[in-house]
Amino acid sequence: IASDANSELWLSTNNNPANAMLIAYISGNPQSSPKSLVAGQKYYIEVLHKAGTGNDNISVSWQGPALSQQVIDGVYLSPYLYNFRDYSVFAPQWRKTNCNQSNAWCSGADRDRDGNVGLDDLETFAEWWLL
Repeated sequence: IASDANSELWLSTNNNPANAMLIAYISGNPQSSPKSLVAGQKYYIEVLHKAGTGNDNISVSWQGPALSQQVIDGVYLSPYLYNFRDYSVFAPQWRKTNCNQSNAWCSGADRDRDGNVGLDDLETFAEWWLL
């Protein structure tokens, strides 16, 4: 990951965002430890970037046995879309559990990954659901 300001790179072990882990960030070490991927398998990847002043930029690169290090081309990326049914499950469960960090269900509901589960997470989920 490379950026002009604070940023984070999250990668899942598969195509499920619930399995995503922070693997690299800018403000410290901009390079993650190697992660093995299987050709043809989909992986959920997410980049968070805090834009500062001036020109903003962010990029993520990869490399492999037959691939020199290069920025991931958009042809290898596709948008992640939440299942419409998820929102009908998420909203009532969120209200019922009065989410907090010690609640196991809620830790997966931290949609904006700010370390807290709150109304902003429900809003983030709703925005994706409405796309």
